[in-house]
Amino acid sequence: MHSSTWKKFESDAAAFIGGKRYPANQGGPIDVESEFTIGQCKKKNNLSHSELAREVKKIQDLGFTMNKLGVVLHQTPRQKGTPPIPMITLSWDTFDEYFCLRKTTKEVPHVDE
Repeated sequence: MHSSTWKKFESDAAAFIGGKRYPANQGGPIDVESEFTIGQCKKKNNLSHSELAREVKKIQDLGFTMNKLGVVLHQTPRQKGTPPIPMITLSWDTFDEYFCLRKTTKEVPHVDE
């Protein structure tokens, strides 16, 4: 992905969460931040589930220390005739913690791949 295209994705991601984009040369773990959310933007087109899970864990742990929702923002690979789809990934526990959906249990059901 071209540098200016990637900067636009990060800027769009920042706008989507209602925040700001940090310059790439800052080198920190946060790419975008708003009042309630921090995010790490990933541009790798073929991010494996295990790589994505590691990134989600890192940003959500950092988010918890800041009392913010930590998310990974990425997009589907560009394919002929199909524009990439911007996506947000977070764990079920983080989603639940932020939106307080499950009241009785913290156990997440196992889903086979």
